[in-house]
Amino acid sequence: MGILNIFKGKSPEQHEARGDALFKQGAYGDARIEFEKAIDKIRRRYPEKKNLLEKITSKHREASEALSRSHVATGDEMVDAGDHEEALSFYRLALELTSDELFVSEVQAKINRLVSGADKKDTDTPKGESDEVEFGSSGLDDKVDENPASDGKDSDIAADDDAGEEDKNPEPLVLTDPAEPGAQSEDEIFTVLISSLPDHVQKVYARYGEAFKKGYISLNHGDFQKAVQQLSIAHEENAGSMTYIPLELATAYIHLRNFSKALELLDEYAAQNPYDIRVYQLFCELFWEEGSPKIAMARLSTAPESIRSEKAMQLLAGETLYRIGAYDAAENTFMQAIRIHGKDELLMRGLAKIYEARGEIVKARESYAWILNHNAGCGCSIDPFIKRRYADLCFKSGDRSARLLEIYFSLVTDDPDNLEETFSVIASIYEDKGNRAEAERYRALSGKAAARR
Repeated sequence: MGILNIFKGKSPEQHEARGDALFKQGAYGDARIEFEKAIDKIRRRYPEKKNLLEKITSKHREASEALSRSHVATGDEMVDAGDHEEALSFYRLALELTSDELFVSEVQAKINRLVSGADKKDTDTPKGESDEVEFGSSGLDDKVDENPASDGKDSDIAADDDAGEEDKNPEPLVLTDPAEPGAQSEDEIFTVLISSLPDHVQKVYARYGEAFKKGYISLNHGDFQKAVQQLSIAHEENAGSMTYIPLELATAYIHLRNFSKALELLDEYAAQNPYDIRVYQLFCELFWEEGSPKIAMARLSTAPESIRSEKAMQLLAGETLYRIGAYDAAENTFMQAIRIHGKDELLMRGLAKIYEARGEIVKARESYAWILNHNAGCGCSIDPFIKRRYADLCFKSGDRSARLLEIYFSLVTDDPDNLEETFSVIASIYEDKGNRAEAERYRALSGKAAARR
């Protein structure tokens, strides 16, 4: 699941809410990423939200400081265990994150004590990678070969102009549980949830009543049984009017794997609203989940000709062809979309998946390199998943450069959930370069990361 989140995108407020939840859980690295996404989205799309930008920027600094102190605590543990070299690595990571001058002095003092008391010379370990690093600059051309082998009737229903909104590393929204002390009210949660929707959709959603509000909140919190119950009530309460409620109710049924009920709702909705791209997104969601991508492709072919060239529709077609295993046709679809709409992250991700499936490592790597360079160039936050896929493909193709080592060191901070894998690859790079001492050190750290899971 999750394709709808990709097309709808999250608002800055939703990224902020998720960042707050992750910070509360102690996942400071992940919280920083969410706050970065919120900041990036405000700068690109909502420059008028100056107060929100200031608030989230402050939260980003707070998460950075918390992560810095977490690294120092880990470094202290490494000192107690006698692993001074590993402690130095964590202390240095901490220095990159903090702007507290007093704390910088404390950490630097720890580093100085270790260096002065170390039996062996400190290694020139890369500290991490700047966003200004040019990916794919090892002599390979990172350009992708571009030569390929709603008019709604009701006031509530209109074409969704944000259908193609791209959002990196989409994930289910995490908001405070309404049952918890000090939790947000239902009205506040609902406002946050619908804030990423087009303005006209927000307005009509707010008119659908309390049952819809409760059902929509339940749907986004993963309580699909309650979502079906409340959205069904809302559907009955709004009978006779053309609404978006069938789409949300069908989404709940899909999550419950009640595909027949979902399909019944979608068929009825599509018959009256054939130009609404969201219904085709849900058709695909349903048949992908059911394991019938060929039927999904057939449904896409029933869409009016005038919307088939929309980027959202081409993304659906390309992804569906990929799931069928028709890689050449999928590639042609994404290439056609690029010719019409230009390169963007979602289209390049689609191409990268195809190239990986066909074993074309160089093309896949260059596609990921384009995404990384594009995001770095426009000041957007870089998705750790994309950075890892690029790095892993470089490693797989035999790259053992200092530049690649820097990328993996940056993943220690950017992707803390996969430290075991990161340290294992770092160890392999050192092993291949003949530095057995460093290889053993990072292999041991990989084992420690695995033990902490």
